[in-house]
Amino acid sequence: MNEQKGLFTRLGETLDQYRTERHTVVQEPAPTGRRGWLHWLGRQMVPNIGTLLMVVVLLLTIPSLAAPLLAPSATSTSTISYQGRLADAEGNPLTDTYPMVFRIYDVPTGGVPLWTEHWNGGNSVRSSVAEC
Repeated sequence: MNEQKGLFTRLGETLDQYRTERHTVVQEPAPTGRRGWLHWLGRQMVPNIGTLLMVVVLLLTIPSLAAPLLAPSATSTSTISYQGRLADAEGNPLTDTYPMVFRIYDVPTGGVPLWTEHWNGGNSVRSSVAEC
């Protein structure tokens, strides 16, 4: 019979063959006494590569899962990007340099600003129209 075996079938057969050979070759008499017990315990405590890889993956994953749970700090040195379109009352785009005031509030409308920044003079906002 000329059967073609799948990859997993061949892999399983190879693994079974390896295990069979290993069990017949490594058969040792059962150790007796205290030394045998310590030898068995020592063999059980030696980590294998799979265990070590799993521990490394878990240690690298857990901080990234916990990061969203951390409370945000009160102070920040980050910048906030903004993008907008400047237009006149008729909706025509404005293409000049304009002074602007940026404010951040803790309420949707009204209230006292938590932060204010004025952009005027040399650091005014330049508006330009992108050609499509």
